[in-house]
Amino acid sequence: MNRFLLVLLACVGCLASRSVASAAERPDIVVFLSDDHTWRDSSVYGSDEIETPNMARVAAAGMTFDQAFVASPACAPSRAALLTGLYPANNGAEPNHSRPRADIKKLPAYLQQLGYEVVSFGKVGHYKQTTEYGFDLAQNFNYHEDTAVPNALKWLRERDDSRPLCLFVGTNWPHVPWPEQTGEFNANNVQVPSHHVDTPQTRAARAKYLAAVRIMDTELGQVFDLAREKLGNDTFFLHTSDHGAQWPFGKWNLYEEGIRTPLIVSWPGQVQPNTRSDAMVSWIDILPTLVDVAGGEPPSAIDGRSFLPVLSGEQNKHRDVILTMHSGDGDKNIFPIRSARTSDRWKYIRNLHPEFRFTSHVTEIAGRAGYWESWVEQALHSSQAKSKVQRYLQRPAEELYYLADDPYEQNNMISDPSQSERVAALRAAVDQWTAQTHDTLAYYNAPKPIVSDKTPNIVNVFIDDMGWSDVSCFGGDVVQTPNIDRLASEGIKFTQYYVNSPICSPSRVALTTGQYPQRHRISSYLANRQSNRKRGIANWLSPKAPVLARELNAAGYATGHFGKWHMGGQRDVGDAPLIDRYGFDRSLTNFEGLGPRVLPLKDAYDGSEPQPHDLGSANLGQGPIRWEDRSVVTAAFVGDAVSFIDQSQVLKKPFYINLWPDDVHSPFFPPEVLRDATGESKRELYYAVLKAMDEQLGVLFDRIRNDPDLKENTLIVFSSDNGPEPGAGSAKPLRGSKTYLYEGGIRSPLIVWGPGVLADDAAGTVNSTSVFSAIDLNRSLYSITGTPLPEKAVLDGEDLHETLLGNANESRTAPIFWRRPPDRPGTKQEPNSDLAMREGKWKFHLNYDGSGAELYDLNTDVSESNNVADANKDLVARFKKMLLAWNSELPKDAGDPAFKQTDSTSALPSTQFVNPIAEGADPWLVRDPNAERYLWCFSDGNRGIAIHTTDNITSLGEKHIVWRAPETGPYSREIWAPELHYLDDRWHIYFAGSDGKNENHLAYVLRSESNDPLGPYKLQGPFATGDGDDGRSPNLWAIDMTVLEHQGRRYAIWSGWDAPGTDQQYLYIAPMKSPTQLAGPRVRICDNDDYLWERVEPKPSERGLAEGPQVLKHGKRTFVIYSCGASWLPTYKLGQLELVGDDPLDPALWQKKDRPVFQATAETYGVGHSCFVQTIDGKQWWHVFHAKRDREPGWRRSVFVQPMRFRPNHSPMFGKPVAAGVPLDLPSGESSPKLKLPYKASLKNPAKLSDGSYYGHHQFISHDDAGVHLGVIPETPINAYRSGEKWMLGGELPADFEAAVTIDFRGDADARDAGLLFRTTAAAVGFDAQRGYFAGLIPRDNRVIFGRTDGENWREIARADLQIDPNVAHRFRVQVKGDRFEVFDNGKLVLTSRDAHYATGGIGLRVVNTHAVFSDLSIEPL
Repeated sequence: MNRFLLVLLACVGCLASRSVASAAERPDIVVFLSDDHTWRDSSVYGSDEIETPNMARVAAAGMTFDQAFVASPACAPSRAALLTGLYPANNGAEPNHSRPRADIKKLPAYLQQLGYEVVSFGKVGHYKQTTEYGFDLAQNFNYHEDTAVPNALKWLRERDDSRPLCLFVGTNWPHVPWPEQTGEFNANNVQVPSHHVDTPQTRAARAKYLAAVRIMDTELGQVFDLAREKLGNDTFFLHTSDHGAQWPFGKWNLYEEGIRTPLIVSWPGQVQPNTRSDAMVSWIDILPTLVDVAGGEPPSAIDGRSFLPVLSGEQNKHRDVILTMHSGDGDKNIFPIRSARTSDRWKYIRNLHPEFRFTSHVTEIAGRAGYWESWVEQALHSSQAKSKVQRYLQRPAEELYYLADDPYEQNNMISDPSQSERVAALRAAVDQWTAQTHDTLAYYNAPKPIVSDKTPNIVNVFIDDMGWSDVSCFGGDVVQTPNIDRLASEGIKFTQYYVNSPICSPSRVALTTGQYPQRHRISSYLANRQSNRKRGIANWLSPKAPVLARELNAAGYATGHFGKWHMGGQRDVGDAPLIDRYGFDRSLTNFEGLGPRVLPLKDAYDGSEPQPHDLGSANLGQGPIRWEDRSVVTAAFVGDAVSFIDQSQVLKKPFYINLWPDDVHSPFFPPEVLRDATGESKRELYYAVLKAMDEQLGVLFDRIRNDPDLKENTLIVFSSDNGPEPGAGSAKPLRGSKTYLYEGGIRSPLIVWGPGVLADDAAGTVNSTSVFSAIDLNRSLYSITGTPLPEKAVLDGEDLHETLLGNANESRTAPIFWRRPPDRPGTKQEPNSDLAMREGKWKFHLNYDGSGAELYDLNTDVSESNNVADANKDLVARFKKMLLAWNSELPKDAGDPAFKQTDSTSALPSTQFVNPIAEGADPWLVRDPNAERYLWCFSDGNRGIAIHTTDNITSLGEKHIVWRAPETGPYSREIWAPELHYLDDRWHIYFAGSDGKNENHLAYVLRSESNDPLGPYKLQGPFATGDGDDGRSPNLWAIDMTVLEHQGRRYAIWSGWDAPGTDQQYLYIAPMKSPTQLAGPRVRICDNDDYLWERVEPKPSERGLAEGPQVLKHGKRTFVIYSCGASWLPTYKLGQLELVGDDPLDPALWQKKDRPVFQATAETYGVGHSCFVQTIDGKQWWHVFHAKRDREPGWRRSVFVQPMRFRPNHSPMFGKPVAAGVPLDLPSGESSPKLKLPYKASLKNPAKLSDGSYYGHHQFISHDDAGVHLGVIPETPINAYRSGEKWMLGGELPADFEAAVTIDFRGDADARDAGLLFRTTAAAVGFDAQRGYFAGLIPRDNRVIFGRTDGENWREIARADLQIDPNVAHRFRVQVKGDRFEVFDNGKLVLTSRDAHYATGGIGLRVVNTHAVFSDLSIEPL
């Protein structure tokens, strides 16, 4: 046995040996843990790039360890080792996020037995696992809960306990995400480590990282100082970090930057100040050391040993070898490693599976690190960068470094013959250690294998709406397509290949999944939610579907999608999964998907401005967007695809690429030079686009063909997703086009190219016999690439890879089946069959009900012109049975008469309601302390203030104008965000007003002259909300004032500008002398741009904006919920501040939550300016907020209410914004009573409208001597919008009744609908936002109509012609009995109909884009 081996095995064998130290008294202990801090990045450890003055102060007061190590370079196992004193293999916490075994005694228990109070603030264990370690108190342990240190300081200041204390404080810094504000650290001046790739992105990230280190150092100093102040100078203070930073070769690695850690100990009187130790210590040694320091007996049954003798100066050595392990981190890092590091600075690393690719969060989460992509990009042009990138991703089986000469571990000496003896000793040491710790050497989760360089690359080119005979190699004679033709001449043409649907989305689903698209409820093109629901189809492809790209990615492929997606993320479906959820490393799509996208501009070259064509995609967010002329969008996709190929070669990975252009889908916009040659006809434009697309695709084809490595190892598959759009391309001689189940809709040209992959004699051949489809192509690619099939999924496709490669001429054995899109039944002249199938030479068509059988022999009748069904009845019977059986196994859609809509459109129970309940912005709702009612407060037309009195949270009730602005003056216009507060036995309405110029907005208050909230009021103000001690030097812009009452004092909080004219909104606070006067200068509570999400748009270049502060108190906690972002955009949201001390005027005591507490969903967006109210019975809390009506920039908004609750710790839980039309239970204490009949109301002044609720823009209703005006167009509309204004009478009607109302159209012969809603529930703001019936008159069309709405859509049931004179009043009457409805106009029966859909509900008045006057409403039971 050699000398190295004897020494190392002796070291490994004495893991349990220890040194005993005792203490006369038990000192207080404070441990400060940083998170992801590389030891090199501090001045204490030699950095001249960043000063860490507080680390230096602790070091000056104690001992700095130069060779301290963690047990594992990932958070959870590292911390578990510290808190158990055991190696990860011994405690069970090996991969990140795992936890040690519950039966193991943890550090707190050892110290508690010695009489200690053991407390934890912040990240001490791995986030929420902290509570499992047995601390007496554990708080603020959530991800980046950056209130941990302030709360620890507050707790320590207030602590009154005689027990000795062990306090752990875990900061989240410098763990990612690093701060956006870098302060003193300029990216141009940072020092990029030599083993990193120096790019601008690296420098920017490093500046942020250093700023995070600075925050950590500041917090360290705060804890160190208070520990000395509160606990005394004899406190034992230890600072260390759980491992290195999240940089390549750092965290998750066993290189020095991953496992070596700062460790500094201060203990006045026991540890000599300003000393350094070269003794090697491990984090497993901290537990026994703390027990030793506390005067206890360090446990002997653990792996750690106390290093107290080193601290006391008795010894200068501790360990001769440091043994570390890493087992992985979730699905981003699956790479087990073991290492031994000696005191004479040799490092041995064993990579247990060098056949795995080393990946991490740095490489796998695109854009998160912000710099890795730039490393790969630079590697395309720099051999040095390429070497660094490849070294990170691919590791040898073993590594050996001499750190004294090679501190960054760049020179692997494992093969150096002179080191063979040392290598043998180190191998044996690791072997013995893994055996001793019962290390299973396991890996967790599925690894990313390193794939053989013989594995073929795949490029899947899928054209949009191109006809079977459009390209010249398939007989096209309009334009030449030389680049596509060359593929065919060098590859194989297949003439009997099919797609699995004649329309975009389902065709793409089939190619993507290898399954019939109907299995995924996608049988037509995906559109907006309402359209999808009506057609019975999904909004997106489930990420759980079997996806070829995902399996290829798991097998080691680089996967990219470039082009049209159309499997989710289109129109208004902004919450669909991003494309990377389906297994793609990188994507660039168009307006039919989410993530990075290029959106088209349509330029007709006629001198007019190019027009965007994005179908709402630009409003969805969810990825960076760039705009390109539609004629070069394919070039953009090709450019990204070529770049992806380049990067894949650098990364030594085979690639799979979807290149799915959408050029030849309408609208057609060819380049100018080609457009000029057309006559502007649809067909000519189409072919000009096709020609341009061929030219742009040539760049991709040439990139592959001209690279010898790629040419010999790449397969290109070229096809179209369905037939041509009628009037554009050609499918001749095939019958039909896009959407049809005839051959022209579903047969696709297919070209397979791959000189080094195809059979030797395949080039230029034509396969005209093999019949198969896209699902078979999908399945075959698994075999061609050697990729395992997805687990727990059965593919419909068959393996025909030998046919695709030219080695066989096999066909699919099972029939191919089709179902038409539900919204494409065809025309009278050319009906579309519901179902179709192909078996052998036969093509069979059928309808759902078994009718319409058509049978064609495609060998002799490819045009499907000779139906031979009658002559082949046996075949028809067999095919009919097979086809109907196949269809019966799949989910139905709306094309099938047997389809039943799953969404409920029944009447809403009287115990429920839906949103939005009203139109308006900046809603304010408060309980009346002097009466059992609620009071709403709104701006009225920006020229006054209205208070609504109501018994219900869910309706506004009766409106009262309590104040009108004067015609001129400083508060005559733009009356914003009034709030009603009851203070000192008087009501106060705080609001902002101006003279019509926004920059002149100031805060005012109306004070009531009695305790009646309806007034009268006297105006006071403006408040002194500006600079200087008087607040008026100068007085400054202020809006959204609210009142905070705290510990017997009052404070005003508002949103204000920092200086005249800056338009920079911050939150300010000032003490109040009285409810109408401030008592001191303003104080800015916080910055408005600490986080990107607070900015007008989430970009570093955008300004922050904070407004709408609202006080929320619960238990003993005080919060301010504020609105941020841009109120005019869908991204408006809520942030949260908490007062963590006694003085609200101290900005340091306001702690901001690091993420929004309430933000947009796909359905409800632009949410903000909230208030919060308890129900009258005190049982519930409700959240009141406004949301935008549409995604366009602007201020058209409506009011939502939804329940909220509080956690046991009294922090608020807002949930997600409820969607419009979603039923919610009524607030506690509310009910919907039956309407008492008979009922009569003149609806004219002075009669009040307190019996009902209005749904519509507040300026579109008025009330005078003539009656109730609905649909009024105001002289000065404020953010106005039409919404089918309605006034609903409160209460439920009996099933049978007669109702009449007088309608005056005011002489408007162009008037639209006005009439009665009945049997109506679920009323909300919106044209068809109610469930019930409507009968009305339409003077414009001289028609009476009757129909029903389901909350979203109108369905007409009956109509009748009727001469309607708009100059006379119409007594309009409906009689309802069972399912029979009769409609009368001026006593004449004008319409009769039956319908049984709705049986109960209320009654109301409604107009559609019309101003009508209603009066004399009467209702009688029948």
